[in-house]
Amino acid sequence: MRTLHGNIITEGPKLYREGYRYKRIISPTPCVPGRWPSVSDAAALEQTIYATMDLANNILAPDGTITTNVGRGKGFNGQEELKNWQALNPDKLEEIPNSAFRVYYAVCKDLNNDDVFVFNSPDNHHYKTFRRVGSDSDINAYDIPADVYQETVNKVYKAGGCYPLDHHPTPSESDAWLLERGYDYNLKRNNPNFKKLKATFIEYDHAPDVFIQIPQQPTNFTQPCFGLTEKVLDHVLSPTNKGTTHARARIEKYAKWDMWLYFWMMKVHTNPGENVILPFAQDGDITVAALMADLKPVTIESNLLRHSIQKDIMLEWARNITYS
Repeated sequence: MRTLHGNIITEGPKLYREGYRYKRIISPTPCVPGRWPSVSDAAALEQTIYATMDLANNILAPDGTITTNVGRGKGFNGQEELKNWQALNPDKLEEIPNSAFRVYYAVCKDLNNDDVFVFNSPDNHHYKTFRRVGSDSDINAYDIPADVYQETVNKVYKAGGCYPLDHHPTPSESDAWLLERGYDYNLKRNNPNFKKLKATFIEYDHAPDVFIQIPQQPTNFTQPCFGLTEKVLDHVLSPTNKGTTHARARIEKYAKWDMWLYFWMMKVHTNPGENVILPFAQDGDITVAALMADLKPVTIESNLLRHSIQKDIMLEWARNITYS
């Protein structure tokens, strides 16, 4: 369990020169040129994606896997760079069948028919999982436990999302959706027709319009959920815990509490006790998720403040969980 300050281009080669082979890489890879200082333009984006896949090729165990997101659409063309890397390395890594999924964020729900409006985020839009060519590694079958609260959903209406192209549309896409249904979106509080919905929706490519719904935070706070012990859950939900408080304090407008999304990803793409590399640790949501899943994370983060957050998370986890 450790964190490295730097970017994947410089720190990745250092990791695989150490000679250790890792079982998993979970990588919310940047895919929007110009949004991050370390991915300043299209060329830097290509270098970043190539470095991520090179890291997987050089450091994964024979039965290891990498789960990485690839942007789609104008402005975030990470998918094209990923395809180019595969074309240059046809005998290295192959996509695991039926592993690709998309992430959507619920915004509001029509209470008259349980229809839900969602948008997708370019950061967490489309994930794929790769294994070494010839390996039989697969993903796990993991269902959201029954003790985690689930909303009833009838039909999901998808929108592309306005971020990062337009931060302040008026009305927003979700408000326009409500307006089309004859609802006054200005009267959001205690409206009998609709309500805000905080949940993440997963849709596998091979099963369109079938959604896995993940709450953005567990609503059952009185007993263990997601199969976690009371000790772990109390630590994660504590309002005074320095490490996890940092991880919950997301700053971007559309960033959600992704801890439970990442936790689901860990349960599907890893097994307890495995070493996992998190090449883009961000605000720490993914780091906390890895620790909750009983993994041993190695994080890489180029932003110094966010790197410090990783250290806080690991220190607080060791104090409250590992050694207490």
